[in-house]
Amino acid sequence: MENIEQDAPVINQNQKCELYVVSPKKFTILFFCTMGLYSLYWSYKNWSLYNSSTNANIWPFARAFFDIFFIHSLCNKLLTCVGSMPTTKEHSNIELQATRYVILTVVGRIFDQVSTKGVGMPYSYFVSILVLPFTFQALLTIQIRINQHMGDELGHSNTSLTWVSYIWIVLGVLLWAIIVLGGIAILIGI
Repeated sequence: MENIEQDAPVINQNQKCELYVVSPKKFTILFFCTMGLYSLYWSYKNWSLYNSSTNANIWPFARAFFDIFFIHSLCNKLLTCVGSMPTTKEHSNIELQATRYVILTVVGRIFDQVSTKGVGMPYSYFVSILVLPFTFQALLTIQIRINQHMGDELGHSNTSLTWVSYIWIVLGVLLWAIIVLGGIAILIGI
């Protein structure tokens, strides 16, 4: 089996790879307003900046689209780029958050698909939504570590919402409205 990381350059201790800085507040707003879809953009931005700063031979879009297969790799890149060897506890914590993200994302997607087929309703419908805060917590922990690595722990360099952010927020709120109305319809049996 071919190693998918073989084209990634070796980072020396003095080289600092670039990753995506975003304030926890902005991350939270965009994550929840888009029902977690912001994680795809978040992953794309991280891989794109990493690619640009290290001249790695990777496809950021593909890694974002298949984020559950590449989140551990992103966390390992973060840990090798910090400029000093991470402690075992720090490494374990980041790996745990990546694993939590993968498991929760897969569980959410499975229950989402099961609910669209009408199996286990209404419980399967609500499980797919209830995993969202736990998925968020795992990614936020990773984001805070990225911000620390980039020397901007509170994400001051990327704290304001842009007009594009507001468009995503409006679309996300409409999606949430559809979800809530769908949930109400399921509960009352329409």
